[in-house]
Amino acid sequence: MSEAITQLTLAGQSNLPVSPPDIPGLSAASVKRLYEDDLRQIVFPSVILREKISWGEEGIGSDTTLNEVVRIRTEELERFLCRAATLAVPFAGTPMPLRFEALAGDSHQGACRPLLFHLPERSMVLKFADPRPYLLLAHVLENLSDGIGVNLRMPAIVPDPDNEWYFVPFLRKRQSMAYDLDRYMFSMGALTAVAYCLHISDLHLENVVVDGEKPVIIDPEFILANFYSNDPAARLRNTGFLSHNVHFSALRGGDVSKSPMFTLDVHRRADGGIDYTKRVDGFRNRMRDICSLELADPAKYREIVVAGFESSYAWMARNKHVLCDMVHGLVTDDFRIRFLYRKTRQYAAVIHMLNLPCLYAPDIWELGIFQRFKASGSFAPRPSRRALKAEWADLLARDVPYFWMNAGDTKIRHRTGPVQNWRLSECPRALAIRSIQELRQADVRSHIAVLNEFFDISLSKNAVADVGGVREC
Repeated sequence: MSEAITQLTLAGQSNLPVSPPDIPGLSAASVKRLYEDDLRQIVFPSVILREKISWGEEGIGSDTTLNEVVRIRTEELERFLCRAATLAVPFAGTPMPLRFEALAGDSHQGACRPLLFHLPERSMVLKFADPRPYLLLAHVLENLSDGIGVNLRMPAIVPDPDNEWYFVPFLRKRQSMAYDLDRYMFSMGALTAVAYCLHISDLHLENVVVDGEKPVIIDPEFILANFYSNDPAARLRNTGFLSHNVHFSALRGGDVSKSPMFTLDVHRRADGGIDYTKRVDGFRNRMRDICSLELADPAKYREIVVAGFESSYAWMARNKHVLCDMVHGLVTDDFRIRFLYRKTRQYAAVIHMLNLPCLYAPDIWELGIFQRFKASGSFAPRPSRRALKAEWADLLARDVPYFWMNAGDTKIRHRTGPVQNWRLSECPRALAIRSIQELRQADVRSHIAVLNEFFDISLSKNAVADVGGVREC
């Protein structure tokens, strides 16, 4: 590893003097940009504080302590990029160094995150996740599209035969305006019903994008996640199309003119201080009205959204045997269903706290962060000691902890191995099949009541957005 990284100099620097490794096949400029963006989040608080005061050699903001964190992180980044290069270079079929950029997703499991590769004829995203959840949803939507006469098909992917990664076409960000908003709103309602019936969660405003004039789900890792709630109303809100906060939902969120939205992101203020929030916009989950140029609120098209929901739900209730056959055929014992112990925002906040400089007693500071984290809220079940250890190790490495369940057993897993045995009545696959078999057309009325309650929430800045019972990822 480069000496320039292990002997990182911070004084007076906003841009890191990093000399990243040469990764064969990858653009040196792209590698450098990823390193700088990643490491800046770790060292930037100390950069600014170093400009204002001085401290001794033992503080967590000192070169000695900070360089050890940076050294470990850069080793993880190098391993990750070497792995990505071995997949992307043969896939691209070109000897030129590949330009790429990291997308907005959190890093997991050794600095892994989605990478967008700019290839000569197309742009593709490499995701280090099980492709089978995507393939299952794509298969369901293929059949549903034929059944209800609306195109909900997902882009074709290139999956890993060993189910560790896949390439998916990049859906470019562009101004989306529809001449036929009814079709788009109908499709949003249809996908909401699919998410309900297949127990998909985490479909918030960043995991559903507009492609042309149709919505596309881009991250279905939580498909068949039917172990969080059996209450139908909570289950519908947990999809992410609906949410406890209307501004986070894929269905109605993302209009920053109604409510500004922020993300945890270290940056310097104009007065030289440090901020931990950054305003974000440009979400891609909404369609603009061609006449007003404003984001179209589905609440004003509720009859169309409800019609899409009803049509999709009715098809799935009528074709339960088809859906169960798909699950039987595509969902093997080791099919991965992502699991969360806590909100990802909780994890992100802890990572930012770990990046804060401390003048004295860094061990005590870190222990205090750990004790507060240990006592913080979680979803059921409470993390076991082994799960908590895995969470903390990931956070110290500056990754958002990543857990999953295999469809064929009841263990909660981590890359280090099983961390907890959850006493579910059945494995997730069996629970999914049972849930599909229990779909009843008569239940759609209660679901529509929940939808209408959600549509009645005001999008104004002062609106109370909590509709209760939602697990927001």
